[in-house]
Amino acid sequence: MKIFSWILVLCVVWTNYTFASTPKFRTYTTIADFERGELKGVSLTSSGEIQLAPALKKLHESTEPAIWDVVVNSKGIIYFPVGNEGKIFQIDNSGKAKELCQLDEVEVYCLALDSQNRLYAGSSPDGKVYQIDATGKATMFFDPSDRYIWDILFDAQNNMYVATGDSGNIYKITPDKKTSIFYKSDEQHIRCLAWDNQHQLLAGSYGNGYVYRISKSGEGFVIYDSNLKEIHHIEVTKDGTIYAGALGKDFAGPAQPVIQKKAAPAQQQNNDNDEGNNGGDELIIGEIQIEVPRAQPSGAAVSESAILKISPNGSVKNVWDSFNEHVQSFVLSKNQYLIVGTGNEAKLVLINAAEEKTILHDLEESQISALAFNPQNQLIIATANMGNLYSLQSNYQKSGEYISEVFDSYMPTRWGSISWKQDVSTGGAVQLYTRSGNTETPNSTWSAWSAAYTNPDAENILSPDARFIQWKAMLKNGGQKTPQLKEVTVAYLSNNIPPDIIYFTIYPAGDYYQGADQNISLDDANQNNDDNSASNARRNKSYLGRKSFRQGYQSISWDIDDQNGDQLTHNIYYRCEDESNWKKLASNWYTTAFSWDTQRFPDGVYFLKLVATDSLSNPASIAASSEKISDSFIIDNSGPVIQFSKPTVRSKSVQIKFTVQDAYTPLLDASYAYNGQEWKPIFPDDGISDSRQEHFTIDLDISSNGNQTLVIKATDQLKNIGFNQIRFED
Repeated sequence: MKIFSWILVLCVVWTNYTFASTPKFRTYTTIADFERGELKGVSLTSSGEIQLAPALKKLHESTEPAIWDVVVNSKGIIYFPVGNEGKIFQIDNSGKAKELCQLDEVEVYCLALDSQNRLYAGSSPDGKVYQIDATGKATMFFDPSDRYIWDILFDAQNNMYVATGDSGNIYKITPDKKTSIFYKSDEQHIRCLAWDNQHQLLAGSYGNGYVYRISKSGEGFVIYDSNLKEIHHIEVTKDGTIYAGALGKDFAGPAQPVIQKKAAPAQQQNNDNDEGNNGGDELIIGEIQIEVPRAQPSGAAVSESAILKISPNGSVKNVWDSFNEHVQSFVLSKNQYLIVGTGNEAKLVLINAAEEKTILHDLEESQISALAFNPQNQLIIATANMGNLYSLQSNYQKSGEYISEVFDSYMPTRWGSISWKQDVSTGGAVQLYTRSGNTETPNSTWSAWSAAYTNPDAENILSPDARFIQWKAMLKNGGQKTPQLKEVTVAYLSNNIPPDIIYFTIYPAGDYYQGADQNISLDDANQNNDDNSASNARRNKSYLGRKSFRQGYQSISWDIDDQNGDQLTHNIYYRCEDESNWKKLASNWYTTAFSWDTQRFPDGVYFLKLVATDSLSNPASIAASSEKISDSFIIDNSGPVIQFSKPTVRSKSVQIKFTVQDAYTPLLDASYAYNGQEWKPIFPDDGISDSRQEHFTIDLDISSNGNQTLVIKATDQLKNIGFNQIRFED
């Protein structure tokens, strides 16, 4: 019954569209299709399903440009540095935010907590480490000569490790403030620190993008040399797998550093050792279960941003492959999934054990600058541009919407129907809307959003005819589970536009292209042109086979752009220069190259006419065609003509003059054989063969008695050969 209703809708929509061509469909079904759209309160799974996102609670809204870091102590108190004035805020268990302190330095890029919940802050560009008590009193704890404090990490004995720049040192400070350089690198900056599962220190650098492993005695070893400039964050799983965030752009400088997420304090890492699902197919955030379908990881290289996965056996692969979104922060969830915050578009992305990604949220801010979990396993999200703070809740959004990309049909179009696949079995609803216009970006000239479409089987699109269309989906929560949108199809009919012959090329005589003298079947042509989308309209492009030389053959090719994406067929006609009527050379030719034997045709100057038609895809009443006439070309299969003048005989020699003339083609060379001897080349009287008529002179020795024979051979530039001979007596 669903199939019947779909066909019925098509009939209703297209019955009176006499100007239109073959109906077409734009279907959205994969993550790549949907990812080009805009997510507002919805998530997008790796298998291309749109569903309501986990609810977000705004914990703090500021007027500052960024929150650089966030840490949460064991009692659930949140600390975060805001803006460019050295301010540090806290949010207590009641949810109340207040300014805890303000340091003298401009920036605070990192915070850390020791095992006793004491707060420490690293400041820049006059690098210092402060200890901050519960009242907000800041006490100098460590004052190195380095300019930048990038990261702070504690071990189980509360020894502090400090990553610095621009000298690239790692310092160790004991609880009684004994200070030493634990490791001095050759890099300009050490950007991040973390513990591996053997409790050896890991560090990431700026300059060559090194990942270091440093022994307890302070001996460093580069375990990976990335092809990017900076390793800005490291996380380690329970099995020892290392994830390293890398960036490829130049260092942004002290005023606006690359926003980074510090390694979790040692005691917080230990708190995460509760049993999870060890790489199952669900991320548990509070009580939400986010379905993450499995797929094959891409492992593609990224030019400016990457998450590198370094396995315990030392093998390395890339698990992040977006060219447009930079990894700014990431954290490991309880079940060892990666949760990634991006720049440019502030997307919150989950990467599961199979390395598939689900876009959990697309925030309004520009960047997700830092991530952390609180003791209740809620994710805390810090942003930049603007500097806000959120927590991910255990329930779904009440509603959300997805706005698709703008679809370009490339020509005036009548919209047919819209249909979709959904799952609302657990409650909730999915409604779709459309709008259309003739500008690439929606503006005030576009139509308003249509009334809601509620029948997923198919509904006539209400938006006006236009070149561009956009749709949006509204999802509403109806219970504990979220509705899902799995696929959307837009059907449309476009004005049938004649094919456009972009070029029509005639190749030099004798050029033969393999297979171009044989027409293919219609089925083969359809296989070669199986993309029926207007977005890939140029589908009749010439692809020539291997070239060789065949005497007497002529080859042509053409390239055609058909904006409707129709199947085309071609007819080729010819006429001689002195004729007025066209004669058919080839008909119903499906490919875009043609070679033929011209030795069946008289020599002369010719023209070709190519006619392309889309009648295979359209009824005769609306089929369209176009034609193009070629430049003139020559068919010349006759050799040059050789004419002798009367020989001039002397006592011991004879002078012979002759003329070589070709009707259409310049002379290539000439040679002679005297009395049956070897061929000898001869040059024209003017010294060069460059015209259709050349004059030659030969002086021969006639000291022997009897009859003499001279044979002349002349070749034109098409390799046609002419002969003539002359006899004389001494």
